Amino acid sequence: MATFRESADGWTAETLVEIDGNVVAVEILADGYVVGNGRTGSPDAARSVHVGAKLWQLPQPIRLSLEDERTAFPTTPISFGETGRRDVPWTVEITPDADPEWGIGSAIRLYINTDSGLASAIAEGTAAEDIFALIQSDIHLVVLHRLAGWRDTVSPARMEQIADVDPGTLAALGASIATGLGVPLGEALRLAREEPLELAARSRESLVFGRYAETS
Repeated sequence: MATFRESADGWTAETLVEIDGNVVAVEILADGYVVGNGRTGSPDAARSVHVGAKLWQLPQPIRLSLEDERTAFPTTPISFGETGRRDVPWTVEITPDADPEWGIGSAIRLYINTDSGLASAIAEGTAAEDIFALIQSDIHLVVLHRLAGWRDTVSPARMEQIADVDPGTLAALGASIATGLGVPLGEALRLAREEPLELAARSRESLVFGRYAETS
């Protein structure tokens, strides 16, 4: 809450909102109100003023993006030690209730462990190619595992329809991954549910994992 003060430019108010970076991601929607004593028009002096009335409001909330929207995948560098995560260089996490129609930016995120010696190289894109292959493989497994959990409710055919309509959805990401693996989406989801080790092997094979040194 901010208090208005009169100045040469008129009445102004400023406020500072501090939010823990561990609890927000992607964007913030900021709304604003002006609250004060409003005139009611009542001839009764006791009722002529409405104390705490909403005098003004933004036409619509202001969208504040928290990340560079040009980046290829939602990514957040963070201390794993301070946030209770496992001591690994990175992790791919998906929102527990994300469904196939969720946007990628809201559904899934790559977290880079700033406590790790690999953090800078991963964030700057200078890490070894095999590191990025492993990260991509983790993304494959997490996305397909999540979509496989919806298979009984949302068929692979329906997921493909969602992907065709909106390429920014989790379903579209899953369909793209399946294409890269060389299998239909339905088969990729079956592997995620029934043969996760086979899926992991296919994923690493598709990403040429372990063969960069041979071709460089």
